[in-house]
Amino acid sequence: MTRSIEIAHHHPGRLRMRTDAFVDDLQAAEPTRVGLARTPGVRSAAHDPRTGSLLVEYEPRVVDEGQLIVRACELSGLTLTSPDAPATSAARRIVDFVREVDHRTESMTGGRLGLGVVIPGGLMALGVYSFFKSEHARLPRWDSLVYWSYSIFVHAHARATRDAP
Repeated sequence: MTRSIEIAHHHPGRLRMRTDAFVDDLQAAEPTRVGLARTPGVRSAAHDPRTGSLLVEYEPRVVDEGQLIVRACELSGLTLTSPDAPATSAARRIVDFVREVDHRTESMTGGRLGLGVVIPGGLMALGVYSFFKSEHARLPRWDSLVYWSYSIFVHAHARATRDAP
C-alpha cells in the first residue's frame, strides 16, 4: 500500500488527489475529507472509495492548491509523491503568465482596469458589433458573446459581489 498522495488532476478551483491508503477505507479518508472541507475557501471535498481519490473544489482567489496539498498531507499523515508533475507545472506557468499580464494591465491603467474588466468588456463590444454589423460567419452569435462577457465578469468579480452589502 502506498503511503503517499499523488496529484491526479488539477485545474484552478478543482484539485483531485489520489492514494492507495484511501481505497475502500472510509475511516482513513474521512478525517482528511472533513478537514479539507472545513478549510476556508473550500467549497466541497468528496472521497471516492473505489479509486481512493479526494476531489476538492475551492476558490482559487481564497486558497492556493499548494496549501490544500500540504493540508491534505498533514491531515492524512501521508507524503506527496510528485509535487512537480509536468501537467501541474505547465498549468502553473500559464496561470502565472495570465496573472503577470493582469498585473501589467492594472499597472498600465493606474489600477483602473484589469483582465477581469478588459476581457469581458472586449467580449461585450464584440457582441454589440456582432448584433448591429456582423455578417461574418466565423464570429460567434452576439448573444453568446454577451453571455460570455457577463459570465467572465461575474466569475472574475465573484468575491467582490459576494462581499457587497
